[in-house]
Formats: sequence, structure tokens, C-alpha cells
Amino acid sequence: MENSVLPVSSGSKERRATLVNMWFVLATFASMCWGVFYIVSEHVYKQISVYTAIAIESLFLFLVATYFAVRENVLKHDLSAIANSSKLFGFLFVTVVVSILAEVSINFAISEKDATLAGFVEITYPFFIALFAYLLFGQEELSVGTGIGGAIVFIGACIIFYFSR
Repeated sequence: MENSVLPVSSGSKERRATLVNMWFVLATFASMCWGVFYIVSEHVYKQISVYTAIAIESLFLFLVATYFAVRENVLKHDLSAIANSSKLFGFLFVTVVVSILAEVSINFAISEKDATLAGFVEITYPFFIALFAYLLFGQEELSVGTGIGGAIVFIGACIIFYFSR
């Protein structure tokens, strides 16, 4: 089994706890959080615009992320790395643009239809991760099992779309 490393104290890269399959626990937790986010957002968008909601969420995300970057003493190093690497700056620029497009798109999908259906269609994104990993970086992440599982998810999203019209 693959082990993950998770920091156990602020600012200490030396003190770490090894946790078995922590990546899976964190990914599952993120999935649960997105589930809550989507269904609550559906109700928020009935009262305020997607743009205002995203602006407020982004402000708080900025504040929290900046706090942790400062607390972990990585902000200065990270900003220096970005400033000194055009490749890193380019990658970061792409992630910012694409995350804005994705955030706006999924939130409008939720407001136009509903959180459940939008979420079921959005779960096809692992297919696109594998596709873009190959197209952009030549990474071949697919195995027979992940290929079949991805195809089933993608076909499931198509079935959901067909029956939700």
C-alpha cells in the first residue's frame, strides 16, 4: 500500500506523520465537501447571483490560503519561485484561468438545472484529466481498470443527460 505524508505541525517540515492511504481519505473528504457545496449553492443561487457568490467565496479562500501560506512560512519562497520561473508562472496562469472557467461553468450549470444532475455530469472530469495528461505532458495514466471505470462513469453521465431532458 502507498503511504502519504501529512504535516502535523505548522512550519515544521521535519515533523511529519505517515498515514496509510491518506490521499484516498482526503479525496473522499473533498468529494463530500463538494457535495455539500453543490447542494447548498443551488439554494444560494436562487437568491443571489453566481458571480457574487463566487466573489465572496474567493475572498475568503484568498484570506484563508494566505494565512496558511504565511503561517507555514512558504509564501515568500513560493512567490520567489513563481517570479523566477516563466514555466511555473505559465502553469499557474493556466490553472487560474481554467479554474475560473470551471468554477463559473459548474455554478451556472447548478443554477440552470440542479446540483445533483450538474454534479453527476461533472464527475466525468477524471476522463479529461487522463486525456490532458496525455495530450499536454505525454503521461499515460490509464490502465485497463481505470479505462473501463472511466468509460462507465462517462457513459453514466450520458445516460443521466438523456433521461433528464
